[in-house]
Amino acid sequence: MMQTEDQASAWASPDEEDELLRERIGTCIAEVCGGDMPDGVAVHVVDRQVTITGRVEDVDIARRIVEAAGTPPGILGVTNLLETRVPPPQPQGS
Repeated sequence: MMQTEDQASAWASPDEEDELLRERIGTCIAEVCGGDMPDGVAVHVVDRQVTITGRVEDVDIARRIVEAAGTPPGILGVTNLLETRVPPPQPQGS
């Protein structure tokens, strides 16, 4: 009898659990970015806390990546350390 991924994570060590989450998050990010993980973006998971680092084109892509990173069950939080190539828009009228 084969075990499901959820059953496997029930017996996994914390490090193995973090690695499974990192893989799931990478899949979610790839889905919102047209099927591939963006070049230069890295996902780090420690104790179910996610940190996203790297450089992306603009704020919209960064926002989609961070939202996707928080979708798998078991994530306790997402820290966005992404930088953008295009500066965010500045508020009007200062």
